[in-house]
This record gives sequence, C-alpha cells and structure tokens, in this order.
Amino acid sequence: MFAGGALLATAAGVLGTMAGIVSTPPPPQWAWAGVGLALSLGFLASNVALQYGASRLNAHAAALIMLSEVVFASLSSVALGAAELTARTLTGGALILAAAAWSAWPEGEQADGA
Repeated sequence: MFAGGALLATAAGVLGTMAGIVSTPPPPQWAWAGVGLALSLGFLASNVALQYGASRLNAHAAALIMLSEVVFASLSSVALGAAELTARTLTGGALILAAAAWSAWPEGEQADGA
C-alpha cells in the first residue's frame, strides 16, 4: 500500500511535468531534509498504528471510526477556509454519522420463545 502510493504519486508528478501541467521542482534544500524525514516517519508511524489498531476492532466499531473521518475531514476543510459549511454538507455529515452509529449499535438479545 505504501509503495503503491509512492509510485503512483511519482508517476503522476513525472507525467504532469512532462505534459507541462506541473512546473519542474526546485533543487532540494538540505535544510528541509530533516523536516521532510520527520514528517515521513510520522506519517509512516501513524499509518502503521492505524493498521494495527483497526485490525483489532470489530467491523462495526471500525466502520464507525472510518466513516466519522469523512465528517472530521469536512469540518477541517471548512475550518481551514477550503470549503463552505452548507445545509447540504451538514445533512450529509449527519446521515453518515447516523448510518455509522446505527451499524455499530449493539443488537438486543432476542427472545428464544422458550
């Protein structure tokens, strides 16, 4: 998964540069190499932790967590000024959270009729 993401991003960057859509990147600034390495290691650690934790959750709890990420991403984009908070967005977020919560809701004990 990690290698595929890196290869796809590299291929998209190379093709975009060849097509003239993306400008050629400047030469590397070695002062930023430590920051880039730290961010890369942090990203790797967070993804490994996500994979480790999600594999130990039941499917309903994992679904609730994964679907709620969509809501938090939408709210983050609004907070950063990249999107507007509209009634449509709020309704969609509420429906996503409701569906995830309903999926994670424990089923009641069923009477066996005896």
